[in-house]
Amino acid sequence: MMVASGASLAVDAPLPLKLSLNLTAERPSGTVGNDPVFFDADRLKTLDDGSIEVEGQVRARSLGKNFEADWARYIPTTDEVFARGNVVLVEGERRLESSDLHLRMSENIGEVNQARFYFTNQSGVSGRGEARKVYIDDREHYRMESTRYTTCPAGNDDWAMRTDNLNLDYVSKVGQARDVTVEYLGVPILYAPGSTSPSTRTARAAS
Repeated sequence: MMVASGASLAVDAPLPLKLSLNLTAERPSGTVGNDPVFFDADRLKTLDDGSIEVEGQVRARSLGKNFEADWARYIPTTDEVFARGNVVLVEGERRLESSDLHLRMSENIGEVNQARFYFTNQSGVSGRGEARKVYIDDREHYRMESTRYTTCPAGNDDWAMRTDNLNLDYVSKVGQARDVTVEYLGVPILYAPGSTSPSTRTARAAS
């Protein structure tokens, strides 16, 4: 079943809908308010407070993002979604996997816990890793706590970087890390209290 919620249109400005799960990240002209959110799930119900609860093979899509989960609740008045169970959030070439998600959809502000991430930058450089917590500040800025990441291809963990705090800026293409430990074949070989690097070097895994 499909549900569209959260959109407010200007007069005589119909919203162009698409069946594709990969909607553009740009809001259609003539629309105001929150972006539309579409749900596909085994079970759906509307609660007394107006929120929507979906369960069982949940798939949701909005402009520029898709996510999957076992269960989700969407609150139209605040444009918030809470999801749990096998959560996968995809925005372009950025993918987050977690057990839970809290996201303000249109503003793209939220957080996930115990996350695995797979990011590719505009130059095609890919990186992956894990973080105890990921804060999504907007479409272009991420903050991570207790992070391990590498630019090695899947199945190859020759080297990795561990850091307490990692900030990723897709606008400036710079990553900033604090308390950095570089490991080679699982053995620490370098420590630095802080590091700021362009995406082609230390932070290239994600920026």
